Amino acid sequence: MRSAPEVPPITSLASSGAIVPVGGKALTNALTGVSAPKTEFYLPRQFLEYHRYDLSQLSKLQSTDLIRLLVYVEPNVSHAISNYLRVFDSGYYLTAKKPNGSTHQQGEQFLGEVLLRLNNPGGTNFLPDTSLNKFILELAMHMLLDGAISAEVVFNEFYGATALQSIDPASIHFKDQGGRIIPTQQGLTGEIPLDYRSIFYVPVDPIAGDPYGTNQILSAIQPVMNKFRLLQDFARALHNLGFDRIDISVNQQQILDACRVQGITDPQKIIGEIKRVIAEAKSEFGSLEPDDSPVHLDVLALETLEGKNVSKGLDVQAVVNVLLAEIASGLKTYATILGKRFGGSSEGYTSVEALLFIKLVEGFQGILKRLLDRIFTLILQVEGGIQAYASWEWMEVSLRPKYESSQYLAVYAKILWDEENLGSISREERNSMVRKMLGQSGLPPETAERVEGYGLGPANDPQRGTAEEDGKETKRADTNRKKKTGANNGAGMSLTFNL
Repeated sequence: MRSAPEVPPITSLASSGAIVPVGGKALTNALTGVSAPKTEFYLPRQFLEYHRYDLSQLSKLQSTDLIRLLVYVEPNVSHAISNYLRVFDSGYYLTAKKPNGSTHQQGEQFLGEVLLRLNNPGGTNFLPDTSLNKFILELAMHMLLDGAISAEVVFNEFYGATALQSIDPASIHFKDQGGRIIPTQQGLTGEIPLDYRSIFYVPVDPIAGDPYGTNQILSAIQPVMNKFRLLQDFARALHNLGFDRIDISVNQQQILDACRVQGITDPQKIIGEIKRVIAEAKSEFGSLEPDDSPVHLDVLALETLEGKNVSKGLDVQAVVNVLLAEIASGLKTYATILGKRFGGSSEGYTSVEALLFIKLVEGFQGILKRLLDRIFTLILQVEGGIQAYASWEWMEVSLRPKYESSQYLAVYAKILWDEENLGSISREERNSMVRKMLGQSGLPPETAERVEGYGLGPANDPQRGTAEEDGKETKRADTNRKKKTGANNGAGMSLTFNL
C-alpha cells in the first residue's frame, strides 16, 4: 500500500533562481524514467504505458497506481473527480491578522503583492503553469487520491518566495527518531530528511497514531473492479444467448453411405471424412454476411437457434444500480452529482444530496486552509518581516448561479444591516462579510462611499408562496404515478437474462 518508488522522483522544473540552502530539496513529482542529475531527458506522459493496457488485468496493479489510472479509464471516477475539482474551486481571498484578530493593513497589502507575483511570474524562457489555482487543485486531488497534502515554499537567496510546489504525499515516509517524527524521501543520492520549516504536511482524517492520513477513495476500487467483471460476464452472456444464430446439423448417416460407395472402410478415414465436412461447413457459414443466402448440400440441415433473451431472469438494472451506488459512495459523491438515478429519487432527496456534497467539499477546503494559512504566514514573516498571521478564506461553495441566490443574499444583507445597527458587529465586520458574500476580496476601495440615512427595505421572502405548493404537489404526484405504472417505458429499459 505504501512503498518507496522503484525509481526516485525528480525535482520540479517549475522553480527558478537560487534556492535558500536548507539542507536539501523536496522531490515534488513522482515521475519515472529519470536519468542522472544534470542530464537531458524527456518527461514521460502520465500512464503512457497503460494507453494500450488490457483493462481486464487492472486488478494486478498496485492500489496507488490503480486509483490514479481509474481517473483516466473509468467514467464514474473521472466524472466524480472532475465535479469535485470544479466545485472545490470556489474562489478565495487572503487577509492578514494581528494577534488580537484585527486586520493588519500592511500585511494584507504585502500578501496581495505576493499573490500577484506568484500568479504572474516573469522570465525570458518558457515557464510551466505555476499559478496558485493550479497549486490548489493539485492539493485538492492529493486529498482524495493520497489522504494527505504536502507542499513546499521555494525561497531565493534573498528570502523571497518564488514558487509554491505541491509534493506527492506518497513519496514521503516518516521516521521515528527518539520519539520525534521526521519526514523523509528517497532521492537520487539516498535518503533526504525534510525536517525544515518550508515543508508542510497535513494528513486527511488521520487515525490516532498514524501520521499519513486516510485515503478517501481507495474503497472505490472494489466496486469498480466488480463492475468491470460483471459487464464482461454480461457481454459473454449476450454473445452466447442473447442473439439468434444458425444451428448446422450434419447428417452422419449420409456420410457413412457415401464412404461405403467410395470403398472407404478404414474407421480412421471415415472419421477424417466427417471432420472434413464439419470443417468446410464452419468455414463457409462462418464467413457469411448478414444478408447472404446460405447454399449447401442436403447433407447439412440449417435451423435457427433462438436467443434466450426473454422477459424472465436476472434484472441487470438492479445489480448495476447497486454497483453504481457503491462506486458513488467510495468516490465520496452522490447520485445527483454524477447525474444518475439509482432506483429513483425525489426532489427533496436530491436537494439533501447536493447540500451534503457542498458540506463535504467545504470540509476538504478547511483541511487545505490549515496548510495555506501556515504557508502564507511563513512568507509573511520570512520575506515581509511582518509579525502577523495569514488567514485564507474560501468563497462560499454554491451549486446555484448568483442570480438564483439573489433573494437569499438580500435576506442575509438585511440581517447584517440590522446587526450592525443593533451593535452586535462593527461597520468593518459588516463590510467584510458583505464583500465576501458578493465575491469581493479585501477592504472596500477608497472610492466606496457610505450614504448616510440609507436603510434597507424589507427583503423578498426566498421561500415559495403557499399558493404555489398545491399545484406543484399535484404535478409531482402525477409524475410519480406515471413512473410506477410504466408510462415512461422508453426511458428506463433494462436488459434481463435467463441465467
